[in-house]
Amino acid sequence: MSHFPLQIMVGRWDELEERAKCIRHDVFVLEQHVPLALEWDGIDDQCWHGLALLTDETGVQTAVGTGRLVLEGEELKPGMGKIGRMAILWRYRGHGVGSVLLKALIEKARELGMVELLLHAQLYAREFYLIHGFEESGEFFDEAGIEHIAMRLQL
Repeated sequence: MSHFPLQIMVGRWDELEERAKCIRHDVFVLEQHVPLALEWDGIDDQCWHGLALLTDETGVQTAVGTGRLVLEGEELKPGMGKIGRMAILWRYRGHGVGSVLLKALIEKARELGMVELLLHAQLYAREFYLIHGFEESGEFFDEAGIEHIAMRLQL
């Protein structure tokens, strides 16, 4: 995988929905058994989305990861955003796709003038976010039947 070029697109839901939706369905609904009503929360069209694309030797692009940047919500104060729905197809995990995708979403938040990001990390992924500068905030909690911890990053 590492010898194929990786491109990150950051855009709106109407641009990226078709490919991002497939990845999220595979990872969250099929693999992690998140109920459809929780996964499709109705705010995607209000968010910025990242899409990781690998280009093979024939020039064919394959969408392998996605994530979103939420701009507004009850837990967000002015100047805050929330990273969420980070999903990498299982066969592409552990190769740096998530890091490149996360960095692109953080950069988009900076461009938008945000000063702090928060996220709800699944416990198995908290080390990934710690490596990228996020700090744990609070206690473990259940979200969609999966244990999480809130994390924050000052920009």
